[in-house]
Amino acid sequence: MNKQEWDNSLLEHFALKKGGFSLDLLMEMVAEVMDSGVNLLSEAEIESTPEEKRFSMEIPIPRLIPSEAWGDPNSQSRQRINKIFASISGGADIRKRIASVNGFLSPESAANATSPGRIINMMMIIESLQAALNDYNASASGFVFEGFMAALTVGKQISGKVGGTLPIEDFIAFSEIEGAEGAPVSLKLLRGKGDVAGSYTNLVDFLILRGQNKIKYLVAYKLSEGEKVEKLNLFAFDVGTHNFVSFMENTGASKELISGVDAEDLREKFLAFSREDSDENKFNLANLLMQTSGYSKAGLIHDWHKGMVKWKEAGAEEGDKSAHFKPGAPGGRELTPDELEAAAEIQRAARHKDYKKTLNPRAEKDLGMLDPEPGEREKKPREEGQPLQESLSRLNEAMSFGNITPAQAFHYVEKQMMIKEKQILLQEGSSAGGSQWSASWPQIEKLRSAVALEMYGEIDLSAPRIKELTEIFSDKIGKTIGSLLEAVKNMSENIAEYYSEEDRSKGSEAADAAIKDTKDIVTQLGEDPMSREI
Repeated sequence: MNKQEWDNSLLEHFALKKGGFSLDLLMEMVAEVMDSGVNLLSEAEIESTPEEKRFSMEIPIPRLIPSEAWGDPNSQSRQRINKIFASISGGADIRKRIASVNGFLSPESAANATSPGRIINMMMIIESLQAALNDYNASASGFVFEGFMAALTVGKQISGKVGGTLPIEDFIAFSEIEGAEGAPVSLKLLRGKGDVAGSYTNLVDFLILRGQNKIKYLVAYKLSEGEKVEKLNLFAFDVGTHNFVSFMENTGASKELISGVDAEDLREKFLAFSREDSDENKFNLANLLMQTSGYSKAGLIHDWHKGMVKWKEAGAEEGDKSAHFKPGAPGGRELTPDELEAAAEIQRAARHKDYKKTLNPRAEKDLGMLDPEPGEREKKPREEGQPLQESLSRLNEAMSFGNITPAQAFHYVEKQMMIKEKQILLQEGSSAGGSQWSASWPQIEKLRSAVALEMYGEIDLSAPRIKELTEIFSDKIGKTIGSLLEAVKNMSENIAEYYSEEDRSKGSEAADAAIKDTKDIVTQLGEDPMSREI
């Protein structure tokens, strides 16, 4: 069959449905799929271990490759998976959306499933979750899992500063659902039942300066068999202006973070602020929080408080307040956009000039990622944690000037985390300074009512459960659709081989095989096995 015959064969089937179809369009679609992170692999290419089982080992479904890009609603990767994730029900409710995933993993529910389309989509989603948890190292897995959860909740992943503060939220759930109120979520992916921890300073800045009255902490405890995650136990709780003091008082060492002030006075100020978010209530509360032992000198409330004091002293009208509130504005005056840009350019040029002077051939040493060599003296003593802060600052400068790529930066940060065994510092921008609050599972459970503890259930990804479901879904999908999936997978592989094979005789064989696969696809689609509504 030549190109024209192939075109005609496809046009005959797709003319009415697609308004025309061609070999060029087919090639474009295959290339798009291959570039999108959807991987069509044969069973032999899938790394199989006795500890793990995946649907694609038995059923030739496309494989999704999760990434941080899933957390960006505007990315091509996210847009390509939106239709697949649309198979998850639950609306703007995290509990219900997780329950939708769990329902699919229930053998009882699987036995009653009737839609082949939804079955295939959900299998792909489950495999992408397994990949997020098992196919990356510990540090990267957390970032990828955030992207997965952003896609699961029709939300967006957060990176960089928000409202001038370091974000404690990892993603905003439901931000892409029209009419829904976005819910900020801080995600904690932990082994076993480890303590949940976070930045005290960033939490305070979030509640006071961001105007958010609470943050939801979503905790996923990983239960592993060997190196593979078999189950996820998920629960959530809230910390906000209504329970901040009680939470800190009843979570172990966290109580020390609010020392330095009278706890009851702090509770009353929080209560007043919860009832009315006025500048006066915020000022009184901020004044106390700055005195707590856990609040860092790097915290942003200090600048806000100074601005308030200047405003009060100046006796300015309400409309003039903004001139005194902008952190960093000299003399109580807000810089104009042109002045801000000019000042930033001067600072960038100065930093770049100083930075280039310090470059040496060994990037890790230059970026401050290594401890001093034996006998090498430091210019001045450094406090515990300061080397990491300096390293991250240097990395930011290096990336902004194009000296290293984001991938290289991630590698260096990960290496430093392993050396210092302080991976917790990657969470919530804690490199900015300040202390960490920490809460054990028994402590959180004891505060069940105060923190609105919700149990989201256990997601069973174990090999026995996946094997049991595979047998059920194989029957549900049936031979016809299974054969169609196999033909699509083979066609993709043969087309890829045709373009990549240097031996043209072998490439020609791959082309012939692809043509045969296409005939099979056209024949099977002619029977329209997927006509049932998803």
